[in-house]
Amino acid sequence: MRDLSSVQDLTVTRGRQAMFSCTVNFQLPKEEITYSWKFAGGLRTQDPTYFRDIPRAQGYLARIRPVQPTHRGTFSCVITHDQRPLARLYFFLNVTGPPPRAETELQVSFREVLRWVPQEAEMVEPWRPSLGELLARPEALTPGNQCLLVALVALASASVTVLVCIHSDLM
Repeated sequence: MRDLSSVQDLTVTRGRQAMFSCTVNFQLPKEEITYSWKFAGGLRTQDPTYFRDIPRAQGYLARIRPVQPTHRGTFSCVITHDQRPLARLYFFLNVTGPPPRAETELQVSFREVLRWVPQEAEMVEPWRPSLGELLARPEALTPGNQCLLVALVALASASVTVLVCIHSDLM
């Protein structure tokens, strides 16, 4: 198989159309040629482990419209003859253009949350539950609290055992 190793770059504005042509500069057999397309989202790679099949893509041309930021990544086309791969081509799609308005508003909100500093009146006090509260809400027990509770029960049990032994020795 010929691995046409250079990745071809294609830059498309968001909302427009991207088209890839899986053609080679050598003679292909006339019969039983198939084309399969794969995609590695967000990556510029030739590592086959990152690629996933694009089930509906068939033929030597692949078209995406409208292009969205989620389409950014590497597309791979494999040309096969009689179930044997003949060539593999790679295309990297870079998507440009402004993000959707809702995404911009979400980013602004996120930045505000990151910059938030609590005022003195807003300081959050850590919850320090009593033993009764912990026993009433077992899901609130952290692994550390569970260990302390087990140690407390073991200490109480040992104390009772020692008292019983001392009491029986006195009698």
